[in-house]
Amino acid sequence: GPTLFKGVILNDVGPEIDPAGIKRIAGYAGKMSAPDSWNMAAILLRQMNDRYFPALTGDEWHAFARLSFRDEDGKPALDYDTQIGTGLRRALSLTRGKLPTMWREFKALNHVPLLILRGEYSDLLSIDVAKRMASEHPNALLVTIPGQGHAPLLDETHSFAAIDAFLEKLDN
Repeated sequence: GPTLFKGVILNDVGPEIDPAGIKRIAGYAGKMSAPDSWNMAAILLRQMNDRYFPALTGDEWHAFARLSFRDEDGKPALDYDTQIGTGLRRALSLTRGKLPTMWREFKALNHVPLLILRGEYSDLLSIDVAKRMASEHPNALLVTIPGQGHAPLLDETHSFAAIDAFLEKLDN
């Protein structure tokens, strides 16, 4: 029957999230203050995320900072709900680190093509879960984005190629 969308692209998320990644995010989300300058924002992001994005250049860290903070009078300002950290920490506490899965809900996507993008260094979407997603969905493609963690920035050739090919297939 009719559907609201022709396809779905999931960027480094799935029906089962690795608690290690959630714990990492919960460790800083809502706890940090805005850096004093855009240069400090790039340095901070690099310190926090270098192991997940080892291939980024200095200029790319500055671009990452512009995506991660909003500009307020020429200075970086936090650009997310700071209560997200509180929610994550509460969820981890209530579930004792064993997060619920959403495999049943994932099956609701079976009627549309699915592109699963996973960062090579992701600590949120494990390779095993990503492979299971691709095998259980009747029309899924799993693409690993090299040199990226959670979540792939979607600004390099591997992401562009995968997304372009997927959208092209949907149009035909």
